[in-house]
Amino acid sequence: MTNFYDIIIIGGGASGLVAAISAKQENPLLKVAVLEKLQRVGKKIIATGNGRCNLTNSGIDISRYHGENVKFVMSAFSQLGLNKTIDFMNSLGIMTREEEEGKIYPCGGQASAVLDLLRHRLSKLKIDEITEFEVVSLTKKGEKFEVISKSRTKITAKKVIFSVGGTAGPQFGTDGSAYSLLEKLGHTKTKIYPALVRLKTKDAWHKSLQGIKFNGRATLVSGGKKIRTEDGEILFTDYGLSGPPILQLSGDAVKLMDKKAKISLDLMPDKTIDEIKQIILARKKLNPDMQLEFFFAGMFNKQIGKTLVKVAELGKLDRLCGSLKDEEIAKVSQIIKDWDFEVSGHTGFRDAQVTAGGIKTSEFYSSSMESRLVPGLYAAGEVLDIYGDCGGFNLQWAWSSGIMAGKNAAKG
Repeated sequence: MTNFYDIIIIGGGASGLVAAISAKQENPLLKVAVLEKLQRVGKKIIATGNGRCNLTNSGIDISRYHGENVKFVMSAFSQLGLNKTIDFMNSLGIMTREEEEGKIYPCGGQASAVLDLLRHRLSKLKIDEITEFEVVSLTKKGEKFEVISKSRTKITAKKVIFSVGGTAGPQFGTDGSAYSLLEKLGHTKTKIYPALVRLKTKDAWHKSLQGIKFNGRATLVSGGKKIRTEDGEILFTDYGLSGPPILQLSGDAVKLMDKKAKISLDLMPDKTIDEIKQIILARKKLNPDMQLEFFFAGMFNKQIGKTLVKVAELGKLDRLCGSLKDEEIAKVSQIIKDWDFEVSGHTGFRDAQVTAGGIKTSEFYSSSMESRLVPGLYAAGEVLDIYGDCGGFNLQWAWSSGIMAGKNAAKG
């Protein structure tokens, strides 16, 4: 290890690794190093997509991203969008295939292989990987940056790319401690929240339904207004709700908790409430001597059916459905279309896939990822106030912003 580099990348995650590769490919004469606090780079990459690495999504669109200024992503995606990202992956040896909902994975289905090929390119380009280097000080002295590690090792560089991630997944080294390094250089951090995280709810009904899944619709509601709706497989847990639709809603739900945000579940999104009433009336007529315990069997999971009887206060489970009154049928039909669960919390940053919030994007040039406040300083990935939906959207932001930061840092 030398003590001087042209470019150093702080953080060896997805955006940091491609930033290093992009910089070196732009100018092979540069001395480039990746600084990583853990024993090896790319630990979070290995965990993405349940170990399969959901590289990107064919449905890339600004509507799938969130932050104070979502338009910030447009420049990065215009310069390095889906096709160029796939071309970049192919150039590393990563072949891809598209699966359900536009998700794009490596053909081998192994996140570890993606990391292996990224690291192979680092080695081929003679980019230094300096691990167990936890940065505790980042200052600019004249035209150069000085970086000091926890063990007091000092490195200087002409340019710095900051790609340390956010606060989500501290087990992967992203514990949020590095935000202060940018704040000390004059940058501003917004309030941060866990996003793409499982939600806790106040209602006790979820406990009796623990482990049960259903395909339905989840809507985030706050102040009587519908904020966002997502369809898909929803999971009841011992603490609340999970599943892709819940994860998609979670960033906004966590922010709105103090305003009594709630998740409204629609168990039959393909039916209107009047259609549901007619279905229940027909079932009542068909089997008037059936006990309520079994009345919803065939419509829903049996445990969901029994819970609906309790939530709608239809009486004891051994009551015969032939005795159901019209107003009771109307009530349970309403619950089937709009079953409310008040959000009381979340499972924390350790469980979250990404961080909502971060360093203000208004303090960086969207066309280059360079700081408006500190020339020669660049940022990429989750450390900025941008995050995407689950399904490959966050890795796409990491690739696009990282490659752009590396390329522009190498030009100066």
